[in-house]
Amino acid sequence: MVYKVQIDLIAGKNMKRLIVFFFPVLIMIGGCNQQAKEVRDKSGDVGELKKEVIAIHDTAMAKMNRIFQLKTLLEDELDSANLDPEKVNAIQDLKMADEAMMQWMRNFSKHYGKAHSKEAEIDTLHNNEALMDGLKKEKAKILDVKKQMEASIEKAEGILEK
Repeated sequence: MVYKVQIDLIAGKNMKRLIVFFFPVLIMIGGCNQQAKEVRDKSGDVGELKKEVIAIHDTAMAKMNRIFQLKTLLEDELDSANLDPEKVNAIQDLKMADEAMMQWMRNFSKHYGKAHSKEAEIDTLHNNEALMDGLKKEKAKILDVKKQMEASIEKAEGILEK
């Protein structure tokens, strides 16, 4: 009987030690799983926002051919003896819109190109938040470029219709 009580006491102490040891380990594992889920969720958000930015770019990029056409038409109408300031200004606007798109693409590619995408997949939650912030800024920039392109096209078409 004495032995059984001692065995029960020893088993009870060992059980308490096991619980004290494994409880924090289980909490850490649960916390790691939560953080991993957050990283996956944020990575998905980053991917979705990047797709949105690229879609805006693609829409604007489709207008590049029209910018080239209008610039060529305006340049053809310019008379070297009589430079129409309105046409010269419209040509400059078209060139600036073209350059704005080229500049945006260079910067975007440098920061969010294919190599960066692979890094983002294994990135931390903090870095994914930084990626989201950066992509939101890039979205605003490409929307501005798109507006600049559309305005220069509208202006040039208006001049050519006269």
